[in-house]
Amino acid sequence: MTASVLLPLILMWGLSRVDGVPRHEEKNVALGAKAVQSSIGYNGPPNKAVDGDLQTNYHVSSCTHTLRQSDPWWRVDLSKTYNITRIAITNRGDCCAERLNGAQIRVGDSLKNDGNSNKKVAVIRAILSGHTRSYRLHDAVGRYVNIFLPGEQRFLTLCEVQVFADLIDEQKASLLPEKAGLHNVALKGRATQSSLKGSGIWAGFGIAVNAIDGNRNSNLMMGSCTETAQESIPWWRVNLHRKYTVSTVALTNRGDCCPEGLDGAEIRIGNSIENEGKDNPLCATVSSIPAGQTEYFNCSTLLEGSYVTVSLPREGTLSLCEVERSPPHVNRRFRPLRQIVHYETHHSRDLTLESRLCWTDTDAEMMLRVLFLLSLLSVPGLSASTENLAAGAKAVQSSTYDSLGDAPNAVDGNSNTDYLQCSCSHTHFDVNPWWRVELPAVYNVTSVTITNRGDCCGDRINGAQIRIGNSLQNNGNDNKLVAVIGPLGSEVTKTYRFRATEGRYVNIFLPGENKILTLCEVEVFADEEFRPESLYLHDKNDLNNVALRGRATQSSVHFSEISPGFGLALNAIDGNRNSDLKKGSCMRTEQESTPWWRLSLPRKHIVSSVALTNRGDCCPELLDGAEIRVGDSLKNDGKDHPLCATVSSIPAGQTEYFNCSALLEGSYVTVSLPREGTLSLCEVEVFGVPVVRRSVHYETHHSRDLKQESQLCWTDTDAEMMLRVLLLLSLLSVPGVSASTESLAAGAKAVQSSTVDGSGDAQNAVDGNRNTDYRRGSCSHTNYERDPWWRVELPAVYNVTSVTITNRGDCCGHRINGAQIRIGNSLKNNGNDNKLVAVIHSLQTGATSTFSFSAAEGQFVNILLPGGGKILTLCEVEVWADDQLRPHPHENIAAGARAAQSSTQEHLGDAQNAVDGNNNTDYRRGSCTLSKFEAEPWWRVELPGVCNVTSVTITNRGDCCGHRINGAQIRIGNSLKNNGNNNKLVAVIGPLGSEVTKTYRFRATEGRYVNIFLPGENKILTLCEVEVFADEEFRPESLYLHDQTELQNLALRGTATQSSLHSSSTLAAFGLAQNAIDGNRNSHLKRGSCMQTGKESAPWWRVILHHKSMIFSVALTNRGDCCSEDLDGAEIRIGDSVKNNGKDNPLCATVSSIPAGQTEYFNCSALLEGSYVTVSLPREGTLSLCEVEVFGVPGVRCGD
Repeated sequence: MTASVLLPLILMWGLSRVDGVPRHEEKNVALGAKAVQSSIGYNGPPNKAVDGDLQTNYHVSSCTHTLRQSDPWWRVDLSKTYNITRIAITNRGDCCAERLNGAQIRVGDSLKNDGNSNKKVAVIRAILSGHTRSYRLHDAVGRYVNIFLPGEQRFLTLCEVQVFADLIDEQKASLLPEKAGLHNVALKGRATQSSLKGSGIWAGFGIAVNAIDGNRNSNLMMGSCTETAQESIPWWRVNLHRKYTVSTVALTNRGDCCPEGLDGAEIRIGNSIENEGKDNPLCATVSSIPAGQTEYFNCSTLLEGSYVTVSLPREGTLSLCEVERSPPHVNRRFRPLRQIVHYETHHSRDLTLESRLCWTDTDAEMMLRVLFLLSLLSVPGLSASTENLAAGAKAVQSSTYDSLGDAPNAVDGNSNTDYLQCSCSHTHFDVNPWWRVELPAVYNVTSVTITNRGDCCGDRINGAQIRIGNSLQNNGNDNKLVAVIGPLGSEVTKTYRFRATEGRYVNIFLPGENKILTLCEVEVFADEEFRPESLYLHDKNDLNNVALRGRATQSSVHFSEISPGFGLALNAIDGNRNSDLKKGSCMRTEQESTPWWRLSLPRKHIVSSVALTNRGDCCPELLDGAEIRVGDSLKNDGKDHPLCATVSSIPAGQTEYFNCSALLEGSYVTVSLPREGTLSLCEVEVFGVPVVRRSVHYETHHSRDLKQESQLCWTDTDAEMMLRVLLLLSLLSVPGVSASTESLAAGAKAVQSSTVDGSGDAQNAVDGNRNTDYRRGSCSHTNYERDPWWRVELPAVYNVTSVTITNRGDCCGHRINGAQIRIGNSLKNNGNDNKLVAVIHSLQTGATSTFSFSAAEGQFVNILLPGGGKILTLCEVEVWADDQLRPHPHENIAAGARAAQSSTQEHLGDAQNAVDGNNNTDYRRGSCTLSKFEAEPWWRVELPGVCNVTSVTITNRGDCCGHRINGAQIRIGNSLKNNGNNNKLVAVIGPLGSEVTKTYRFRATEGRYVNIFLPGENKILTLCEVEVFADEEFRPESLYLHDQTELQNLALRGTATQSSLHSSSTLAAFGLAQNAIDGNRNSHLKRGSCMQTGKESAPWWRVILHHKSMIFSVALTNRGDCCSEDLDGAEIRIGDSVKNNGKDNPLCATVSSIPAGQTEYFNCSALLEGSYVTVSLPREGTLSLCEVEVFGVPGVRCGD
């Protein structure tokens, strides 16, 4: 064997999502800081805006004021550089609120132009008189915060400016990388390589995926290293699926032999796969790495890309054992790293990895800033900013009609549609008039919102084109066409969504003679997903190949002693179109009846087209007549799914695209031959978008504050089903839509222990008004009493992370001192026994303060003031939660639906009363049902369609007899057999005690009928309201109520590794670790879907789930071709440690025996939480498994 080097996993860390950044208690860092402004007028010095006083009446001396001048400004010096996350501006309340309109918030470290040239992070369109508005920021790093008001003859007045931020200091350096969400992003990537090592005993050991399996074992025969053939310029490449900024790459060299084989290897990072990525920018060159060791290579500069390539610029054999990537740094002042700073990264594999990164003392602060910056802005997993990128940007047009119609009017933040109000652009009568805005940088633009003229002439815009790109050729009008503006009719404002299109220039181009182009506002948004309708509007090259993130299996693996490692299923989704089987990038089955290959996507997708690459080295006719099918069933191995397309023939080595005859939805894509033969494919690419099926309340950011609520329920027809999917995606997955950032408490139901008078109602504290004068009627107020309390009921259960309290300002501010904030789901002791999350030790009179804490789940937020002779007064309570939370049950889908019951005692007790939307619990008010005394009474509601029901809320009778409901069952399904009472049992109603209304949550259960069934003799069933919600997530406690077959197999998205690989020359390729999580229960080792270790002491197999999960049960499929007793005594363990290869994690279950070829479920003795599932033998032996299925739910955590 030619000398080769085992490059253990090149692990790549990236900041994978914004919610991985640790939350810190918010602090107003501007309070008391040094402030200056362009001028001082009317006794309004600049320090008044940072004095902590939120009074909005200018005449009480708490606001700033400049003279009337051009471009007035105000600036605060924070004294240190901060990562600013939120800025709150309080506007003047006694008059002149409109003066602040159009002011810009700028953040940076420069004092050039008095700081007014720093980065613009937000534009103040309008703040209501006397109100405070918060601006949540991304990528806002700096020492100086400016409020800059462009224009002539302007006054700038600010009553308070609050700046909330994280200090970027060296103290955080040792903790940030781990806690800022750093992950080995290669673990979720797809690897490929130039070739696969020859034949015989080596063929199964050196596949490309071994270098991203998280296992640093540096012995090739242990099955965790790659190895190419001896060839000219061999290479290995990982596709990360998303762009990352890379500063350092770690390589682990071969330990069993030949470390010099890696000498001179080049690490390259970029976005191109031309010349297999070997022309991408050079990160570093490997001089040498000691045998079995890991070394880190600092890129000479920050490199951005989706592909990492390791290649030898000479003839040789390339062998890698693992690849890792370190945290990125994007500051322009970045220099080569010098000083050693130690941190520990817990990555999702065999060992806790200690890595050493280097930077200079002067760079430490910059590194922290960049990590924060990337965690907030430039990393995967972050929802796109909803900021209008065009606001205040430079705009030009082909001509200008008069002084009222200037081009910048269309980006002034004013959507007024009356041309005479000077907020619209207007060209002359032109040939092909156009308008263009230059964005601050190059963006992936995904939507443009157009506001048309409203006072007249709205039809003039018809036929205008939206074009986006980076060229100014033909004034930008030759850039890519993304949408055409049709007749708007009664719509004055309309949003056009399209596939993300890169560009700095957005043009509105109106082709034709004697045309006038008028625009009253143009808003541009970037980096959000697109609607599935647009799939057919774009080239396939623009679409994502979703197969790269999937899992592949096939009906069999071609058996040949010289090529057992070449025809594996995963080869067809490695991102490599090489069409030579012996290069290790094609799949091949045996000669058999109806052979098949199947892709399991991580989630359901809407698929528009599939591309197949045929064999080029021989036999292209083998693929003739193959069928491509897409669907959700594994029945008949997916060969009964809806047909996407049929392959007539594909020339040797060529790739052809097949457009499905209609958009098809599914998690599985199957390619099969409807005849006897051998199936061989060199690449399968699948183009589409994920289906989002959660009912969430979203706020659309258009020129109008339109709130839309979407609830997805499947109806009986496919047409309606598809329309609902498209509608939901248009609301959830498109530009301009994001989770609402309004206080969750705003307008919610509030109560308190007592009310002193008509001015102190509990509801005042959630009216959205922070006025601190009790006499203005916007504060709550209790009597003097022991332990007064106030409570708000949120719209749903949230992971609450902060509560903002505004204290009374006209007097008595000390009264609130010592109040407790409690959050939870219980109303025991009026909610005052719920979890204590914060204590208000002291709050200044009239002050507003935010209390942040670890995410606390709950629907009720209480403010409890313990002690005797206390008064509780609150002027505003605002509640904030993580964006990733349990979806809101906004729509009760049972409301007004058709209801029936087993009997009706009298006219007041009609079945329909329980779905009338009235929660009154007094039967005499005519809003409750009532059956007769009878055996097994029941009540049933028929939903509008078949829904994935996830919770039912029951309101019990309150005037008497509440115990009658005890033991009632909630059943859901599609059958009316036994009046629906044989449908699936999802919950049992236990004694409600003092609770009149209670919500029962459970695993999503499909059904059209919801029954309340009360078993027993001489029973009466009374219900005052039944509310039904669909498509929400469920609590892990409910796992025990459901069959394993209904739970998600989390292992399908994981990555597997094992202690060794069986060394037999004929078996080596068949026993790979990944085979046990390919979704295929075939129990014959030589079919390529089982794993097998060598014979050794305490062999093990492990799956990494990537996300910590709550595990309920594990299913194992045993070998069927032989030796089923090998699995006897195996232990299943679950946890977060890889110490002792995970064999010390908590025990889920022990396998006594599993019959040959059978699958058995093992319920863990308790819910276990962890990222690793290990199956091991506590003795010497060979471990072999044909499938491992892990059932549970991803753990819901702040930052997960």
